[in-house]
Amino acid sequence: CMYYFMYRFGKSALSWARGASVPFRSLVGQLALSGLAMGLGCASKWTAVYASAGLAVEFLVILILVWRALREQPDRSFGGFFCKTCAWCLLFFVAVPAGIYTLSYLPISMVDGYGNVFEAMWNNQKYMLDYHSELGGTHPYSSKWYTWPFVYKPMWAYQAPEASIQAGQIGCISIFQNPLLSWMGIGAFFYALWAGWRKRDKRVLFLLIALLAQYLPWIFVKRYALQYHFFATLPFLIFFVVYALQDLERRFDRFGYVSAALTAACLVLFIQFYPVISGVPVSRFFAQTV
Repeated sequence: CMYYFMYRFGKSALSWARGASVPFRSLVGQLALSGLAMGLGCASKWTAVYASAGLAVEFLVILILVWRALREQPDRSFGGFFCKTCAWCLLFFVAVPAGIYTLSYLPISMVDGYGNVFEAMWNNQKYMLDYHSELGGTHPYSSKWYTWPFVYKPMWAYQAPEASIQAGQIGCISIFQNPLLSWMGIGAFFYALWAGWRKRDKRVLFLLIALLAQYLPWIFVKRYALQYHFFATLPFLIFFVVYALQDLERRFDRFGYVSAALTAACLVLFIQFYPVISGVPVSRFFAQTV
């Protein structure tokens, strides 16, 4: 959501820079929604914190594009736009996320021994940072970041107690993405980069920054990592798949049938894998075969 509303802001800001009548309050509203989504994301998981670095890069790219467009609109000032926008950004992308993040510690601050909400928040930051920096080591289901798009090693998360299922059955939860979708994403990623460069399509640049902001930080993480850490990158990979399929459908008349077949195959695989990703008891033979 935070990337979506930044994208909306960028489109509106460029339209204004090219002479369209766009109220500044609508730009402010889109930035506010982006900052709100960022705050909710950061309060949920740290992955949104470094994803916000990609958001900052995209904001900078938008400012550059607005500045270039305004060179042909002498009656509109980039300086005024820049100062007002950055002032609002301090509120929406610093104060609001910090406030949401801190308030998310209200429940734990009500437990004896955790102090007030600020103490609970600050002490937990130190604990999490120490935990992740000192974790290191290995894990039976750990995997390297470059293997995640290939679904090399799914993570075993749960096995139902034998007393709760029938003989010859197993109930388990494995964590991995749809392999066909992920494999398509690898090809779609490179195809979209080529097609976007050829057409100078800024949407591809936007998606590229968003995807890399989620994925590249794992190159530098020293602790062991797991397949599910790729899940925050997966939505942007799906956008690359959609972009590539749409572009190919425009280039080739009957490619829509290929898109439909691939979509149906993804659905079939989801149904096939559903028992082992949901914990629904099934026969051991089925689980081992899948």
